[in-house]
Amino acid sequence: MKIHQRILAIIKQNYGNPQFGVEMLAKLSGLSQAYLRETVYRYYRISPQLLIENIRLEKALYLISKDNCTLYDTRQQTGFAYAKSFRRAIKRRLDMTPSELQTLFAQSENGCRLKELRKTLWQNDQRNEK
Repeated sequence: MKIHQRILAIIKQNYGNPQFGVEMLAKLSGLSQAYLRETVYRYYRISPQLLIENIRLEKALYLISKDNCTLYDTRQQTGFAYAKSFRRAIKRRLDMTPSELQTLFAQSENGCRLKELRKTLWQNDQRNEK
């Protein structure tokens, strides 16, 4: 497995842990934080922190799109320790609140809307890195 794939696999295994961040990612991958930042940027053109946030937000979007998942459960399952940080991340990256996302999904076809929002999430990376 290539290093960038291993990094992504580690994130996907641990994103639900609120304690999981760049430091833990570096330890689990066996890389220094500097080399981790360099490697993640080389492959994904974003910081390791933003990559972790993207994975968390992708899962949050999926869970919010499901009718049976509350915002509290979504936040808990995606590793956001506090409601405020969860709300802020969604607002900053998608320009809407979690409640607005719920309403949006309730009013539209989830599959199309989910794909659209995931694309927006990753496109906003360049803007958020500056």
